[in-house]
Amino acid sequence: MKYLICEKLEKSVILFPVSQDGKMINVRILAAGVTVSEQTLRISKKAEMNAVFLIEDHKGEKIELEVFDGQETIEFPDIVSYVKLSDGPEGENNTNILSEYIRPGIHYTCRKGYMNDPNGLLCYKDTYHMFYQWNPYGVTPGNTHWGHCISRDLVHWEELPPAIEPDGEDGCIFSGSGVIDHQNTSGLKNGEEAPILLFYTATGYRFPAMKYYRNNFDDFFWSSGTPYTKQCIAYSIDGGKTFMKYEKNPVLTQRTVLNRDPKVVWDQDNECWIMILFLSGNQYQLFFSRNLLDWEDGQKIEMEDSAECPDLFCLPLDGQQNNRKWVLWGAPGNYQVGYFKDRRFISETGIVKSRILDHLKYGSRSPFGGYAAQTYSGTLKGRVIQTCFITTCFFAAPFRSCMSLPVELELASVHGQMRLKFLPPEELKSLRKKMWTVADCNREGAMLDAFSEEIFEMDLKATLGEDARFVLNIRGTLLIYDRRNETLITPKGSYRLSCGNNSLGLHIWVDRGSIELFSEDGLVYAILAGVWDAGNRDLALIECRDASLSGHVWALETI
Repeated sequence: MKYLICEKLEKSVILFPVSQDGKMINVRILAAGVTVSEQTLRISKKAEMNAVFLIEDHKGEKIELEVFDGQETIEFPDIVSYVKLSDGPEGENNTNILSEYIRPGIHYTCRKGYMNDPNGLLCYKDTYHMFYQWNPYGVTPGNTHWGHCISRDLVHWEELPPAIEPDGEDGCIFSGSGVIDHQNTSGLKNGEEAPILLFYTATGYRFPAMKYYRNNFDDFFWSSGTPYTKQCIAYSIDGGKTFMKYEKNPVLTQRTVLNRDPKVVWDQDNECWIMILFLSGNQYQLFFSRNLLDWEDGQKIEMEDSAECPDLFCLPLDGQQNNRKWVLWGAPGNYQVGYFKDRRFISETGIVKSRILDHLKYGSRSPFGGYAAQTYSGTLKGRVIQTCFITTCFFAAPFRSCMSLPVELELASVHGQMRLKFLPPEELKSLRKKMWTVADCNREGAMLDAFSEEIFEMDLKATLGEDARFVLNIRGTLLIYDRRNETLITPKGSYRLSCGNNSLGLHIWVDRGSIELFSEDGLVYAILAGVWDAGNRDLALIECRDASLSGHVWALETI
């Protein structure tokens, strides 16, 4: 059944109020009887945001709605009472004062909508492109688009229109990666710009009813049927401004149900492209190509306690360019280091797990607040820069989650073992404003006089005695370090943290929705996700035994 909104459109925007707990419906918007858009909405009279549809091109036309389930329309006459027509951008601005008080200041957030996995990270002509899984029509998963933003410095970001949108053929689209085809191996170049290719997973189901099995996080249940997941390409020939879907998609057909998240990289030594794809359980598979369009099946690889969103990147060991190693990464943050021989990945380390005492495991309630980290393609000087999404849920706000700070990766020999180091890049220093000095703080109480910053950076060195223990209060979040068991305890879990030469370094970024901590010269990287009390600006030691803290604190500019 069709529901009339107006006989003759005079406005530019149609709005639906939505919230996390709203009633879920599938809505079809028709202009002069032709479908303009189809999306899943959680409509609610108590809106956290407005789902916005731009319909200016249909002025003067009859606007109607249909509510449907699968292929069948259903009756829902109340839908009309939720709809509002607006004249323009002011109609889509339902951001309230509270939501801006909790919006992160130094981490990228989409202006509104649900955001998760970073996708297709790349750098082209000194501009960083970050894509991500995005629902622009709600604060819950669904309607998956590839959001798009750009930056010149990895710090300040400009949000752009989505790069890839779901449609009736692709259905719901999942994560993937991006590459720059400088040598035009694909033959897609048409003009001055090198082709930029985005690889993504298409499910074929536009409106899946998707749930996890109760006791098995490795599989989905789709009540609308079994999806056929295939790997597809969208490409740009104008420097990443616009993307079109490859007319001969898919470039890789289904290997297992819900195989997904293709990561594609160039192997300079063997002059070929490599794809790593998540299959199911803890299993991934390699594929190889000379032209990015035709792929040969390769090795299957098991990674314990890992799944989804693989990454594959190359790093010099201890900075030696003649001794480069490949790192295979799983979404929860476990990895292994090795090399390729005859198109097989040979692991030299086995699975390297996090320093979190409750090891990262797909489907577990991990204390780590980040997930699905990916590295950038095309970075200058061979830098390997990684970003994940932070799982903070900003309730009562028109957005969900945020991206982590950029992290620069190095590969180092540590006690005879190859290990990744996670380091804050130099670009982050551009955010620093006023600086305070912490000098030999060794007693309970405020660490700084008249300190009331909300967003700040701390670079501290703790000098420790044999029986050292201290409790650091950061805006109401407690970090407890006990030297006797070399453990850092946080509200989100415990970390193994060793001290050398009777000292411990703590480099910490504090924002409204997360705390990011680096220690042990980059061997430890922790993300604590949470919305902190906006009125709590405490920075204090509430316990200090046989320890002294010194260093610097900087107030930070917001982006």
